[in-house]
Amino acid sequence: STKAMLGVALWACAAGQAAGLRDRLQGLVYEVEDYTEPKDAWVENRDLPDKWNLWSTEEDVVSKRSLGRALRSPRVTAERATPEEGAPPLHTRVTGIPPGVYHVYQSPPQRPMAVSLDGKTWEQRTGDEADWGVWNLKEGVFELWVDDRYPSLDNPGPCYYDYLRFEPFVAPEYSHFASFPLADGRVQLSWITDQPLDTGTIEWGEGAKLNHEAASDERGLRNHRVVIEGAKPGRSYRARVRQGIEAGKFYSPVFEFVVRPLYRAGKTRPLSIPLSVSEPTQTGRKRWPVTAGVPFPVGSLWLPPQTTTGEAGVVLCDKGDKPVPASFTPAAYWPDGSVRWLRVDFLADTQPGRAGSYQLTTGRKAVRPAKEAPKVRVTESAGVLTVDNGVLSFRVARDEFALFDRVALRGEAVTGNPLFGNGRIDDEQGNVYGLGKPDLVSVEEAGPIRAVVRVEGDFASLETGAKLMRYRARYFMYAGQPAVRLQWTLGNNRTDQVMTNLKFAVLRLPVESAAQGELEGSLNATAFSPVQPDSPPELLQDYDSHFRLSGNSPAVDGKRGLGVATARTDRWQVTACVKDFWQTYPKGLAVKPDGLHLRLLPVLPKDLYAKESQDPELLTRLYYWSREGLYQVKRGLEFTTDLTVFFEKRSDDTGAGKNAWVQNPLFAVASPETYCRSNAFGRVDPKAAGRFEDFEELVERGFDQIEKNRVARQEYGWMNYGDWHGERHFNWGNGEYDLQGTLALAFARTGDLRYLRRADQMARHFTDVDSIHYPWSPRSPGLVYAHSVGHVGGFFDMADPKFQALGNVFGLRSATDRNLFVAGIIDPGGHIFEIGDFLMGALTCERRYSEVAEEVVSAQATYMTARFDFGIERAAGWLLLNAVAAYEATLNPFYLNAARLYVEKIVAKQDKEIGDWRLGYGPPECLHHPPHVGGKAFAAGILLQGLMLYDLVAPSKEVK
Repeated sequence: STKAMLGVALWACAAGQAAGLRDRLQGLVYEVEDYTEPKDAWVENRDLPDKWNLWSTEEDVVSKRSLGRALRSPRVTAERATPEEGAPPLHTRVTGIPPGVYHVYQSPPQRPMAVSLDGKTWEQRTGDEADWGVWNLKEGVFELWVDDRYPSLDNPGPCYYDYLRFEPFVAPEYSHFASFPLADGRVQLSWITDQPLDTGTIEWGEGAKLNHEAASDERGLRNHRVVIEGAKPGRSYRARVRQGIEAGKFYSPVFEFVVRPLYRAGKTRPLSIPLSVSEPTQTGRKRWPVTAGVPFPVGSLWLPPQTTTGEAGVVLCDKGDKPVPASFTPAAYWPDGSVRWLRVDFLADTQPGRAGSYQLTTGRKAVRPAKEAPKVRVTESAGVLTVDNGVLSFRVARDEFALFDRVALRGEAVTGNPLFGNGRIDDEQGNVYGLGKPDLVSVEEAGPIRAVVRVEGDFASLETGAKLMRYRARYFMYAGQPAVRLQWTLGNNRTDQVMTNLKFAVLRLPVESAAQGELEGSLNATAFSPVQPDSPPELLQDYDSHFRLSGNSPAVDGKRGLGVATARTDRWQVTACVKDFWQTYPKGLAVKPDGLHLRLLPVLPKDLYAKESQDPELLTRLYYWSREGLYQVKRGLEFTTDLTVFFEKRSDDTGAGKNAWVQNPLFAVASPETYCRSNAFGRVDPKAAGRFEDFEELVERGFDQIEKNRVARQEYGWMNYGDWHGERHFNWGNGEYDLQGTLALAFARTGDLRYLRRADQMARHFTDVDSIHYPWSPRSPGLVYAHSVGHVGGFFDMADPKFQALGNVFGLRSATDRNLFVAGIIDPGGHIFEIGDFLMGALTCERRYSEVAEEVVSAQATYMTARFDFGIERAAGWLLLNAVAAYEATLNPFYLNAARLYVEKIVAKQDKEIGDWRLGYGPPECLHHPPHVGGKAFAAGILLQGLMLYDLVAPSKEVK
C-alpha cells in the first residue's frame, strides 16, 4: 500500500495535473500495470494486434483513467478461439495489501472482457466497475487473470484494464424485508442493503428452525430478492440472509413474514359504470368478442383473483337492464387488497352508427342471464390440450406441436395434415426450419367466455435438428365463435452475431380434403376461382402503397391490400384476416392446392428497393432492414403478427366484412369520469369545456401532427409501424417520450378511441421491436433501444459518411465521431419508458405489454440500483417513474425498494439551497469542457413527476 500511495504523490507532483479519477476512487487503489505479468505483453501508446497498449495519450486521460494511464486491448471484432489469440492473457498479483477484509472492485472494462480468479475458469465482465465481492485477505495478496477474448458486436473496440480497488469492509445494514406471493405459488423475499453485496442465501422456516434454504448467484447488488418454495399462505415464518467470505459467515437480523395473497376480503360498494361499445365498420356484428380493462377506486371492489361470472355481485347488463353473459377477472389490486383493474370479457351485438350501451354494476345480488351462453373449455389428456368453445375446437400437442392442429367445426375436421408444424422460416442459405417441440405450453386463461393458450419453442431444421430463432403462439378463443385469434411471434435469440438474415417466414393453414377435391380461392375479397397448382392466386404487398395480385388471370396492381384470404372446398371454408396487413409490409398471401399460405415475411426479389435505396433518406428510414432480398433481423428482437382465422361451412362470403371487423376490434369505453376518478392513472381530471383550453388544443394539434407526419413520412413497414420518425433526421423515436403512455392518458381524459388505437400501435411496436428480449449480457440493466437508426441500429457502419454529411445532428462532440445512434444506442436510465406499457396492458388486457414492461423494469431494479447515480435529471426521473409504475401494476415490493434507492440518491444529490441538482449540460446544448452547470427544465420536470408519484405510494416528508 505504501508503494501505491507513494506512486500517487510522485506522479501528481511530477505531472502537475489537477485532481482526476484517482482522487475520486475510495479505498486502496493499485495500478494493475505495476503488478501484472508478463511485462512484454504490452507496449506504450501503440495499438498492435497482439499486444496490450499502456495508453496515456487519451484526451482528458487524468479524469478518465487512474493516474492517467490504463492497459487497452487490441480491437476485438470476433470471439477469440483461444486465450492466446490477440493480446496475451494477463496475470495480476497484487501484494502488500494490509491484511483485512475488503470489498474488491476491478476498473470498468467498458467492453466485454474475459476474467478469471484462477486462470482456468473464465467469465465475461462488461460495463462499469466489476464487483468481486468480499474477501478476507489474510496474506495481503489478491490475484486476477484477464484476457481480450470477447467482442462487443454492436460497438467493436478495445476493453480496458486500469486498477484494482480494495474498500475496507464494514458489516452491512439490512432494511425493508418483505414477502410477496408469486403467480406460480412460490414466494419472493426481498430486502435492501446499504452497500453492494452478493445476495447470498436465505435461511427460513417455521418457529425456531431455519431449516430451508434458497440461494441467488447475483453479485454486487443493493436491491435483493430470493424465491423460495413450500411456504404456505397464512402461515408465519422466520428468515435471515446468510453471506459468506473466507473468514466465515455473517447474517442479517432475523425477520418474520406471513405469506398473504394480494386479495383481501372486503365489502364491495354499489357502483354502476356505463360502458359504450361502438361499431366502427359498415357492418354490424353478432356475439363479437369484447375485452376491456375497467379501473376502480381504492376500497370499492373486492374480488378474489379467479375469474367469476356474476357470482360475486358483479354484473354486466344491456340497455334494457338484462344480464349479459360475461366474465370478470381482477388484473391488478390496490395495496389494501381491493381491485384496481378488472378485466371484462363479453360478446356484443353491434349496429353501424350506433353505440351499444351497457352497465357494469357491483355490489348487487348475483343475477344470471336468462339464457346460458356457450362456454369455452380447455381439457388435457395424454399430453394433448383440447380447446373447445361449443362450436369450434382445436388441439395443442405438447410433443408434436402444429398451428391450427385438427381444427373441427361442430365435431367435423376442417384442417388437414400439418407440414413443418404449419410454421416455417428459411435462412439466407435456403435451409428450412419448422416448429420444434415446444418447451412451454401454458393455459393462461381458461374461460368461460375467453380462453388463452400460450406455446413457445424453437424453430428446428428438419435435416439436422439445428435451431434458429424462437416462436411464440398465443391462441385466443371466445365462447361460441367459429374463429380463433392468433398472435404469432418470431424472436431472434441468436445473440452471437448482430444480424441473422432470413429469406422467408410463412404460416400454413391446410384445408381438409383440399388435396382430393377442387379448392377455390379468393384473395383481397375478390371472386372465388379454382386454384391451379402451376398458377395459384398470390398477393404481394411490397410497399405501403402498392400490391400485386397474380394467379389465374392477368396480374392486377393496387395500393393497399385488405389482408384477407379465403379457401373453400365443397364443404368447408377457411378465411384468414391479417391485422395491419399493408401497414406492416412486406406481406404476402397465397391460396395453394393444400390451403392458405400467410407469408408474414414473403420472398422478395433481390433488387426490390434498390432504386429507392439510392436515396439516403429512404434507405435509412424505410429500407434499412433489406439486403438483396433478405430480411436483416437484429439479435434480441421480436416481431409479432396478429391474425384471426374463421372456420365455416362453404358460402360465397369472400371475407371483406370479417376483415373489417378484425382490423377494427371492439372496445368497451367507460366515461372519462370513471377513468380519472379511479386514480388508476394518477391524479388527473377529465377534459372539460372552459378549462385548460390552450393545453387541450395543444394535445389535439400534436396528435393531428403525429398522424400527418406518419402519412408524409410513410411510417409503415414490418419494423416501423407504430413508431414515429425524424427526431434527429435519420433516426426513429423509439417511443420517446412514452407516446403510448401519453396517449393512454389522453384517452382516459376524453374517451376518444383515436388515442387508444394509436397508443396500442406504439405499445405493440415498443414491446416487440424496440425491446431486447434475449439479452447477450445477462446483467444488462437496459433492455430498450433509444432513438436509433432503424430502431435498433446495426444496419450501417458507425462512420458511414451519409450520416456525417448531415453535420452534428446527433448531438455528438463532432460529426466525424463514431455514431452510436447508428449502431443502436441503449440508455438504461434516461430513455426507457414503461409507464405507458403498463397502462396499455391494463386497458387493453394485452398481457404481453405488461410482461415486457415488467421484464425491463426488473432488470433496471436489479442492476441500476447497485451504484445508482445520474448526470441528467431525466435519468433519475424515468427510472423512478418505471419503478413506481411496476409497483402499482404488481404490488411487488422489489420495485418499491428500487424506487426507495433512486429517491435516496435523488435527495442526497439535491442542492438544498437552490433546489437544483447542479448537473452539467451535455451535448448538443453544451459542447464545452468542462460543461456549464444548470438543469434542463424538461428533464427536471420528469424527475419531479417521478417524485410526486412516488410520494403517492410511499408518502415522505423528505420527498415533499
